[in-house]
Amino acid sequence: MATMGMGHSSNLVWWLMLLLMLASLGMTSATMKARARPQCDLLIVSGNPESPPLLSRSQERPGKLTGVVVPYLRETFEPLGITLDIREMGSWARVQKFGIDGGIDLIAGIYKTPERLLYFDYLEPPMTHLKTGIWINRGRKFDYRDWSDLRDLRGSTTIGKSFGSDFDLYARQYLKLERVRSIEQAFMMMRADRVDYVLYEELRGREKLKKYGMLGLFSMLDTPLTRQGLFLAFSKRSPCNTSSLRAAVSKRLADMVSQGRFLRILQAPFYD
Repeated sequence: MATMGMGHSSNLVWWLMLLLMLASLGMTSATMKARARPQCDLLIVSGNPESPPLLSRSQERPGKLTGVVVPYLRETFEPLGITLDIREMGSWARVQKFGIDGGIDLIAGIYKTPERLLYFDYLEPPMTHLKTGIWINRGRKFDYRDWSDLRDLRGSTTIGKSFGSDFDLYARQYLKLERVRSIEQAFMMMRADRVDYVLYEELRGREKLKKYGMLGLFSMLDTPLTRQGLFLAFSKRSPCNTSSLRAAVSKRLADMVSQGRFLRILQAPFYD
């Protein structure tokens, strides 16, 4: 009887070991299948909601963004089989914080700075290049050749705005540059002679001034302050941020740039 009991126990152990082996094989197979699937077929995207005509809050669809960048994004990603959820997620500073923390996968329309490179992987080439201008009250005489001509003057721009690492460093060291919450506030300060100039992109500046009926009050100097690339950038904490996906998107971007798609979309009568 004891021998029979021992044989029964041995058989039970053998069957348990077999079941464990089969379960392990099943798990390995499932893992391999999961790895074989595309990493992401949906990306959460956001950007600066106060930067028309590039991006702005949609009035028809609360919580969404509209602007030139939206169709550009779709043309870039949809051929790759990727759906985009382009969300309005608050102020520009808040959007960047979401990107740093991995709350969104991709930021659309961001300049490159050394600090941001710690948190984002930029996709080359940039969508386009934007000129940052020096805006003054219309009719004012203003001689400008280079940055040093701004040293004895009072300027303004918005909080969190970067004009490239070289100028940002120069401004911190030498310029009287007051940063405010909105570009409208900066222009009104200049209108009241509280500052001598405002730094802002040409494209966005004209759109903002036109919207508020102030385009005739200000002019931009012919010599731009800077010319910077406007990028797409993956959050380093996004699970969708893989070398293979970055390579695929960069190839699409190169095609889009070679076709001049950004300017064509900008010049289209309607975009969304």
